[in-house]
Amino acid sequence: MTLTSEIREGLFIAADAIRVNKLRSILTTLGLVIGIVTVTLMGTAIEGLNAAFLGSISVLGADVLHVDRFSWFNNSHQDWIKAQNRAEITVNQVREVERQMTLARAVAPYVETHAPIFYKNRQSGSVWLIGTTDQYLFTGGMTVADGRFLSPEEVQGARPVCVLGAKIVTNLFMNVSPLGQKVRLGPATFEVVGTLAAQGNFMGQFSLDNQVFIPVRQLVANFWGNPSCQIQVKAASARSLTKPRRNSGGFCAKFVACRPRTRTTSPSTSRRPSSTRSIGSPARLRP
Repeated sequence: MTLTSEIREGLFIAADAIRVNKLRSILTTLGLVIGIVTVTLMGTAIEGLNAAFLGSISVLGADVLHVDRFSWFNNSHQDWIKAQNRAEITVNQVREVERQMTLARAVAPYVETHAPIFYKNRQSGSVWLIGTTDQYLFTGGMTVADGRFLSPEEVQGARPVCVLGAKIVTNLFMNVSPLGQKVRLGPATFEVVGTLAAQGNFMGQFSLDNQVFIPVRQLVANFWGNPSCQIQVKAASARSLTKPRRNSGGFCAKFVACRPRTRTTSPSTSRRPSSTRSIGSPARLRP
């Protein structure tokens, strides 16, 4: 018996079995199809989730150190109390860190709060208002879509200018160019000098496009008289993080050390959710 005849006979036997057991054959085939499709869809979904997660995390920057009084996660009430007792980081202290950080490409303070924004008869109820410097464009990894970011002169002189996120531009200006327009943030009026490209959401928690950037001293003067700054330190590259980390850690330990204080606020009202950009202990930095 040749190979060809064996194959032909096998096909005839299989065809007879399918004809005799039609229902079982259909169910078996259907089960195989469902299994293959399910595995394929699961693989696609996992790849999509991984891509979304990496896209959200990438906003933190692989070559950026984040320094803060507060940790990303508090495991107990005692940890939260310990964080509350740490000294605030002032704008002047950040300036001193920037002056001494010779191994960093850029150093930027940032202070966050909420505020409503108004343009003529339109408004957005609550936006993330961030006070920072011109260096945040480098440490934050953002892209300017139109206009420009804050200039060193505007930061130094605390000029009333702002840069808007993409979602705010869409909500307030529609078909009008926002550049040169005046918007009201809380009690103050600011001129729009630039807009940012869309960045999406951060791990599904909040929109990165619902942010407004102003000079840090404008935020101190109009919204928060005595804030605790956070700091972003951008290294020359992801491979050269070790030296800036040691360098900044030595400076930060001088003014982020624990001090006895009395606090009455609770963890739930302390600040922006801990899943955002913050760092652990006084002189502990994380990329």
